[in-house]
Amino acid sequence: MKVLHNTVRYGLIILALVASLAYFFLADAGHEEPRLIVIGDSLSTTHESWPNYLREQAPRWNVQVMAQNGRTIRDFSIPRDLWTPGDRNETVVYFLGTNDILQRNDIMHAKTRLKTHVDFLLGRNFKVLLLIPPTLTLDAFPEADRKLHAQITERTRALFEVYRGADPNLWVYDLDEVWDNAETMDGVHPNPELSLRIAMAINWTLSLNIY
Repeated sequence: MKVLHNTVRYGLIILALVASLAYFFLADAGHEEPRLIVIGDSLSTTHESWPNYLREQAPRWNVQVMAQNGRTIRDFSIPRDLWTPGDRNETVVYFLGTNDILQRNDIMHAKTRLKTHVDFLLGRNFKVLLLIPPTLTLDAFPEADRKLHAQITERTRALFEVYRGADPNLWVYDLDEVWDNAETMDGVHPNPELSLRIAMAINWTLSLNIY
């Protein structure tokens, strides 16, 4: 597992450098500064969270974080700032679901809300990148039901998979591709190294799909 993550890590470093060069040349070509809006929870709010690393890797992005600690898919409502139709130069990174899993929210309600959010954003001309929540270790949350966690995780992933390829302006990235529970601070929140790797993966995914 460690060898696999090292391979992924070095691969992402190379890909992130390529993506940054692409951003540089596109900026010189006169493209407008694209706006990247992050909808998330506490995994996206700290000083050393992945959005800040993304700002460093791809300064051409105007990264705006609309994240809140404890936020769930179930209780999230689209901010008024996003009610105005976008111009296809704006992308939303949607990273919610972890708290729904940990709080054992009703998965059917979360699925309904997620579809509502995605349909709304696509209908307003935003590009949307959905991040599939990672498989978490529950050692830090002994009160959580492990069997229920597995069921919710499976159903959440199945929901995200439904969207894959369904719309040319909608993409999905599975965070298990880069996630390592050993690199979390408490079983959930990434340490700086993991946050950097997440940022690299998002940077590359966006560069592949947008330009």
